[in-house]
Amino acid sequence: MSTSDMLSLGLSAKNFDPKTQLVYQQIRGKGKKLYEDILKANNYQIVISQDQVKDIAVNFQ
Repeated sequence: MSTSDMLSLGLSAKNFDPKTQLVYQQIRGKGKKLYEDILKANNYQIVISQDQVKDIAVNFQ
């Protein structure tokens, strides 16, 4: 990350108010041991419900 990138990021967060500008949804998942192509090995991952993701994407405002 360049110095310019760091300054831009810092300035963009200067007036950020998380109490009024941050909204999030929490999605439950199940921990599973699955094969990871990038690692070429088994890896523990959180698997989330695709239906729940779609529901949040449609209804999030």
